[in-house]
Amino acid sequence: MNTRLWRMLPAFLLLALFFPASAPAVHFHDSWLDRPLQTSANSFLGILDQPQVNDASPTSFKQLPSPQKPNLGLRYDLKWDLPVTLGGLALWFTLEVTDSLAPANCRWCDSDAQGNNSLNGLDNSLRNSLLWDNPKRAQSFSDLLFLGIAPLTAFGLNAAAAAHDGSFDLNRQWMVESMIILEAAAMTANFTRLLKFAFARERPAVHFGTQDGLNVPDASRNTSFFSGHASMTFSLAAAGGTIASMRGYRWAPLVWAGGMTIAATTGYLRIAGDRHYFTDVLAGAIVGSAVGFAVPYFFHRPRKKTPGNRFSKALPFDGDASLQLPQGASPQKLTIDLFPLQGGGYVGFRWRR
Repeated sequence: MNTRLWRMLPAFLLLALFFPASAPAVHFHDSWLDRPLQTSANSFLGILDQPQVNDASPTSFKQLPSPQKPNLGLRYDLKWDLPVTLGGLALWFTLEVTDSLAPANCRWCDSDAQGNNSLNGLDNSLRNSLLWDNPKRAQSFSDLLFLGIAPLTAFGLNAAAAAHDGSFDLNRQWMVESMIILEAAAMTANFTRLLKFAFARERPAVHFGTQDGLNVPDASRNTSFFSGHASMTFSLAAAGGTIASMRGYRWAPLVWAGGMTIAATTGYLRIAGDRHYFTDVLAGAIVGSAVGFAVPYFFHRPRKKTPGNRFSKALPFDGDASLQLPQGASPQKLTIDLFPLQGGGYVGFRWRR
């Protein structure tokens, strides 16, 4: 039970960051497309008192030296995303510590009716090739990657990529990205745990009756398929990489490469530690990557700019600009958005006919 509680440590540490004693509540979208400035726009910009209509040019602005292009903000709603994340973590904790839910006997035993070994050739061959002489050491290394390095890589590389682009914001951007990564990880953990119970595959060390297999806890003896270490580390890597790509970070390839390298190494060590077969790790990698990509992409990707008869443009702004609207565009249908940026700012104009 203590080992399973240690697996929850990264989640507990990250949750503590979401509730600092003096942190303000978050009630905004962090994209210039979602932050309309209404009543104070005229006085702040001083450019809309006499809007000009020009039939030829949809927009014309004074071109200024450009700071780093802003990244589009991710969609999120704390009223939904936070309960989903917290509920997922609570369910994961329940499944981890409730031994009575674990299968007492294997349903996928890799043995024939006479009890002879019937393990498929691929898993058998790779186990023989990759198994370490000291499996406990490989298990310890895999736990280190799973509990510490993989979460730090997912959360840390995204922060580094944002900082490299000059747009790092601890109280806004990083916490939102971390919540989304954690949301994907919680969904992956629960999906993995439930399928482990359903398949009830006997672990390799137990199947082959090794000395190490005798030390496997009863609740873990028949939960080989699929690898939770692999699914979780690949989920963290895919979620972090997907967010970095959607944000447009220039270091997005580094986020992907770092996360996937850690995840692949973790999967290898689970085979070397005789805790999983290759097919367990492969399935975990596929499921973890799929969930890690799907959660940010389908639920949190930036909104499309504007369809059909809607128009938008973002340009650097220093307080001196002129606006020309296309034919048929109404000043009453103009929205001005501001995207604050360190070292400069962008002003966004949207209009419709």
